[in-house]
Amino acid sequence: MGLDEVDELARDLDQLAAEGPARAATRAAPRLLQVAAEGWAAGRAPDGAAWPATKDGRVPLLALTSQASARADGAAVVLELPDELLPHQAGGRLPQRQVVPAPGEALPPSWQAPLEDALEEQLEELRSAAR
Repeated sequence: MGLDEVDELARDLDQLAAEGPARAATRAAPRLLQVAAEGWAAGRAPDGAAWPATKDGRVPLLALTSQASARADGAAVVLELPDELLPHQAGGRLPQRQVVPAPGEALPPSWQAPLEDALEEQLEELRSAAR
């Protein structure tokens, strides 16, 4: 391998490393949404705590949580939720039904897993490209 080829490989690896976190976030976004949606469909907060049922015993918030979406914003995954969920998140006049972890709260393991898996897959791609 000549010096020009080594330089080209180094540039390619630098580019992959710079783009890696954003690519991992793009990969993780739909996976995180799936994990979150499964919990919401079961009437559970991110930490697995059960939400109070509706007065007629149904799982609450299904119409609202079904409107959620996820996207990558650089290296971050952003869950976009309807504003109508905010009063439920905070509680107060309405029963508290936590939809996302509170600010400063760690992500529960079930929410961390899709992020970690996507990052590991991206790292593996980087390792494969370096070989």
